[in-house]
Amino acid sequence: TELVPLGTMQQRGVLMAMRPVLESFCGCQLNAAGVVHGIRIYRNGSKLVEHLDWPDTWVISASIHLRTIHHTAGGGGGGWPFVLRSGWEWWRGLKGTAVTHGEGEALLYEGSRLWHSRLEPLQADEYAALFVGFVPEHYPSEAPLSTRLVVGLVRAFREWAGL
Repeated sequence: TELVPLGTMQQRGVLMAMRPVLESFCGCQLNAAGVVHGIRIYRNGSKLVEHLDWPDTWVISASIHLRTIHHTAGGGGGGWPFVLRSGWEWWRGLKGTAVTHGEGEALLYEGSRLWHSRLEPLQADEYAALFVGFVPEHYPSEAPLSTRLVVGLVRAFREWAGL
């Protein structure tokens, strides 16, 4: 894969555009200091390993499908499934829900709570996506104790590891 970073003004524009959309999705106020990961370009055969996002910076997330490129005839007409699994589904080894979204569409989800992946190899030549994450206002102070403990541990780990 290749990461194409965005400039400060581009990031600010993405955050301003996506914040009200994600606030409507979660039904909560989001902290204005969101994160834009940049444009990730995946190549033919790529996969996205199943993971959770960092619970201190990526609570409410968006994966925006920018473009799919097919240089060869007949390549990958069905999209590239994005699989979401709850902790319960993950623990039980259940499949979860596969979602495909077209160019220009955003998939909104709770990135630090739902396991997500793209385990099927990309059938297109290239797939470009932009990733955005926010945390709710007053987070994690108004979250349940278990969330506050996890976020505190993650922050301590990241500081210790220099991440």
